This record gives sequence, C-alpha cells and structure tokens, in this order.
Amino acid sequence: MSNQDAQVRWENLLEAESEFFRARRRVIEVGDSLVSLIRRALQIPSERGTALRLLLVVDVTQRMSHFSELMQLASVGHADVDLCRKVIQSIPGYWVESNLKAEILPILEGGGSEEYRRLAELLTELNSQLLNDLVEMALSSDDEDINEVGHDFRRF
Repeated sequence: MSNQDAQVRWENLLEAESEFFRARRRVIEVGDSLVSLIRRALQIPSERGTALRLLLVVDVTQRMSHFSELMQLASVGHADVDLCRKVIQSIPGYWVESNLKAEILPILEGGGSEEYRRLAELLTELNSQLLNDLVEMALSSDDEDINEVGHDFRRF
C-alpha cells in the first residue's frame, strides 16, 4: 500500500470518528427520551454494546436510572457482560453498595447457578460485603450447582 493510500485511509478514519462523536452528542441531546432509548437498546443484543458504551459517557444519574436493568444483565452470561460490569463499576461505590441487595435478592430467588455465579463474579469485582451473603445462600441451597458456586467463592 502506498503512503498516499494509507494517508487517505487515515483521513477517512478521522472523519468517521468525528462523525461518530457528533452522532453520539446528538443522541445524548434528545433529553428525557434517552432513558427509554437506552432501556430498549439494553434488551436488544445487537444494540446492547452501543447502549452500554453510551452509558459510560453520560451523566452518572443516567447510569443509576438503569441500575436494575444493568444488574439483570450482569446476572447472566452474554457477549457484553464485562462491559455491563464496567458500567456498574462506574457508578459511585457507596450508591451501588446501598442498592445492591434490593436488586440481587429477587434475581437469586428466581435464579439458578448461572445467576449465582455471575453475581458472585460481580460482587468479587466490586469488593462487596454482599458476597458473603451470596456464598452463604449458595452453600445452603439444595441445588448442587448453586452449592458449587458457594464453594467456589467461599475463598474470597
């Protein structure tokens, strides 16, 4: 490839990046509609990554307003689970810690080993005191797979 071709590609990339930032700014400026746009996008796998990356750059109150959906997404395995955890970790820790239990308990009550494991991973990353509660719940479960999660995370 010639230097001229490389330069043209570089300039195309610069323009595409500038257009991306302009488009993102226009979406952020939609105001109250942004909450519903993001809420819908979080449920569509092909749009979820974009919504999560957008949440990383909007005001923290936007992230907080989607905490319930973020916790649901963090409780199962999917392509964007790490990005989802990153968004949760970008919310102030005191706020997350004070809201975790209300979100986690209903998920665990209706969940299986997948939910226990994904939430144990998240709580480990958050250094949350709730990990001990989750481990105790898992260890007391009659479900062998859930019980295994308790054994796996007991050491943390």
